[in-house]
Amino acid sequence: MRAVPPVLLFGLLMALCLAVVLRFLGVPFTGWYAALIGYFTILTLAVHLWLEGAGGRDPKLLVRRFMTVLVIKMFVSVVVVASILALLPGPSAVPLAVAFAALYLAYLAFSTIRLMRLQARS
Repeated sequence: MRAVPPVLLFGLLMALCLAVVLRFLGVPFTGWYAALIGYFTILTLAVHLWLEGAGGRDPKLLVRRFMTVLVIKMFVSVVVVASILALLPGPSAVPLAVAFAALYLAYLAFSTIRLMRLQARS
């Protein structure tokens, strides 16, 4: 349960950063952007809670789980971004897809750094 505060705090930080960038670009912060933040925060929280269970037992298990989760998350994210591009009209889909990619990379970096620290402790 140690994953909950840092992941939620990071989610709030990403929501604030996204809102500031969108405002600067003149793009309205719609429910789609809030859904992206929610998607990545909930997914990251679930992954971290699951991986913390493996952290204390076997470092190799932690690495295997992390790599498996990265592959699954990447494929699911490709489907989500392809759906965004296919379902939404062109002018509104592109900024949303770019925000999706930026959030994906930000949450990936956060997860990698946090789990490297978790592995170093075990």
